[in-house]
Amino acid sequence: MIDGDSSSLLRLLANDAVHYTDGGGKAQAVPYPVVGIANVVQFYEVLIRWFRDTDMSYSYQIAQVNGNPGLVLMIEGKPAYVYAFEAENHKIRSIYTVANPEKLQHLANL
Repeated sequence: MIDGDSSSLLRLLANDAVHYTDGGGKAQAVPYPVVGIANVVQFYEVLIRWFRDTDMSYSYQIAQVNGNPGLVLMIEGKPAYVYAFEAENHKIRSIYTVANPEKLQHLANL
């Protein structure tokens, strides 16, 4: 998706997919669930555009998060977001993102 092609994301998401973010009022986060495949894809298109246009370095590590597949997104070498994915019938139904820095402190040594 970094290249702007959202077709791979469309293939992975269920029609009723929902993206949730927990910023705890301490990190940049969407304050409400993003509901439906079209809205989730649009949200990630905006997010990816931001990452492409920024001068900050970012990377990620694949991880298991609360028993689900996930990843840790790092910005400038520090954990900034943790994603967990819940799937049903081989499609992602829920994406849970934690951005609250207090909840990410234990990841500081990644």
